[in-house]
Amino acid sequence: MKHTVLTTLALAAVLALAGAATAAETALQTSPGDWTNPAHWTNGAPQPTDTVTVNGSVGTANMAGDPFFDTGGSLTVANSGIVNFNGSYVFVYTSDVFTVDPTSQINVAGSMFFRAGTNSMDFANAPAGGKVSVSSSASTLVVGDQGPATLNIGAGSDGTSFYTLSSWDGGNQGVINIAGATIGFTEGASLGGKLNLTAGAVVNLGGGYSLFVGNSDALNLDSTSRVNVAGSMYFRAGVNSVDFANTPTDGKVSVSTDSWLIVGDQGPATLNMDAGSDGVQFGVLSTWDNSQAGVINMTGAAVTFNSSADIGGQANVNQVAGQQNGLTLNGTFSIVDGSLLNLVFDGTELAGLDWALRWLGDHEATLKAYAAPEDGRLTWSGAPLDVSIFYNAEDNYTYVGYISNIPEPATMSLLTLGGLATLIRRKRQ
Repeated sequence: MKHTVLTTLALAAVLALAGAATAAETALQTSPGDWTNPAHWTNGAPQPTDTVTVNGSVGTANMAGDPFFDTGGSLTVANSGIVNFNGSYVFVYTSDVFTVDPTSQINVAGSMFFRAGTNSMDFANAPAGGKVSVSSSASTLVVGDQGPATLNIGAGSDGTSFYTLSSWDGGNQGVINIAGATIGFTEGASLGGKLNLTAGAVVNLGGGYSLFVGNSDALNLDSTSRVNVAGSMYFRAGVNSVDFANTPTDGKVSVSTDSWLIVGDQGPATLNMDAGSDGVQFGVLSTWDNSQAGVINMTGAAVTFNSSADIGGQANVNQVAGQQNGLTLNGTFSIVDGSLLNLVFDGTELAGLDWALRWLGDHEATLKAYAAPEDGRLTWSGAPLDVSIFYNAEDNYTYVGYISNIPEPATMSLLTLGGLATLIRRKRQ
């Protein structure tokens, strides 16, 4: 497969050079027409830089191979014309390549590569007038894998699904703009560039490994749009700020309560979550790789990890004014030697229990070992009272926090509050 792709790419370069020398206008004159048969066209078989016309009054054009459209190249399909690209790939190296009138169609069996320029397309999963049809099980959408490229997808593409999305290359210059359409990617997306959603756009990412991010500010959603993620997310480079939720919510990325969240598993990466993610639950957190360069910042967000959490870089839990909770761990937990979990309290003394970390079960010994000065993997600051690590048998959580007795909160009974305070005093002795 690797040799096949390389051969195809080499052929692309040869055809592009050949096309540059013979740029012309050519139109279908035989139906059904073969894209590669010179006799079926008014000025020879289409070349990458040609202006190509398929008029339905003549008929249908078919291509078994992989077409290339280079600088100046274009395809216009009109008057109930049909073009079938039946090969594995369609390559676009220039802007405004496809024009399809409402009575005509372009049908693509394989993947589409937008490698340069700016193009605006209406897609569908079945042959339809004015659109480019693609396969939800075979068509990968690739934007900017060899340099700057932009693809605009509008409301006319609503309901279309592709196999996968990729905007990943060394330059991270692929941009996908989706406005007013619900678009699916059956096996997820790899974002090395940017995905911008506006006007009520929805992107559904399927697959077990649903989202890979390799660039800063890769996901941009307006307040009317959303991304729904079925599986795991990997933030592998850059700095990203994302609002998460557990149900589809405008302006947010929805995840399941067992989704994996991986930050920095292949090098430096930072993920910021603020109050917009308050209350969200994941299954697994990992910021672990050999460089220990993954950073996750949770500011004003009480976040829960239900299965496991492994800190191999740095995790910062930052309370905002009035916040009395923080990070909840309901499964296994570890901090790699040399890594850090840092808790910052809001500095305001409020009534009752104020905690920045709690871990299901009795884990006093482990957390105290992490917090020991000679270890230093667990630190905290900003609390108005002394912070303790203590286990509360009533709810079966080990807390890192403190209790204020002024005044008694309505939600905590005197018995419970007094019992916790006594427990903390006992632990300090």
